[in-house]
Amino acid sequence: MSALERRLGENPWVKPPPAWPEPPNPAVREVGLTGPSAPQRGVRTTEGGLPIRGSEPAPHGRALGVLGCSGGSGESSLASILGGYACEHAWPPAGGPVLLCARTTAVGLKAAQAALTQWVARTDDGKVPLGTEVLGLAFVEDAPGRRPRPLRDLQRTIGSGAPRVWQIPWIAQWRDDQARLNTAPRQVKSFVADVQTLLTQRSRSA
Repeated sequence: MSALERRLGENPWVKPPPAWPEPPNPAVREVGLTGPSAPQRGVRTTEGGLPIRGSEPAPHGRALGVLGCSGGSGESSLASILGGYACEHAWPPAGGPVLLCARTTAVGLKAAQAALTQWVARTDDGKVPLGTEVLGLAFVEDAPGRRPRPLRDLQRTIGSGAPRVWQIPWIAQWRDDQARLNTAPRQVKSFVADVQTLLTQRSRSA
């Protein structure tokens, strides 16, 4: 206790100043849900979707599978900056945490819709391995500039069925060079921080 606090404490007519609140801890990051976090009963599977990969295990030391819903979805690029592994457009047979990604073309969005329906419907029907935990869906923009409204509306509808949604902007450098986090836009760095937070929380609760 300081001398000022001792003097104020001796005077019953003077109250000590309120303590300053603790500053927020920048290491604590909250990543909230924006959609269903687990499969839902009553949802029917549809035709299409993604197959289950062969029985080979995930690469050693890489817990996160990045699953591209169609070709050209940025699966390898996102796996590289996240420290995960590319699922090669098929559900990992052992389950575990999975991040879906899709290009914002009509084909890519419909593929994401089919994959989400697969997962949301049920995971015990053989179409999605048991223990699969979808962390969310990353929409990877397919071109610079504003997209047509029908595609934006379709993306919004599909995104409501994912636990979390991220938007990855068009990055021209990634077409000619390997994806690098240190030169990526702030939006991408925030996305990576979110996914890392979710993985950390998952490992602590295991």
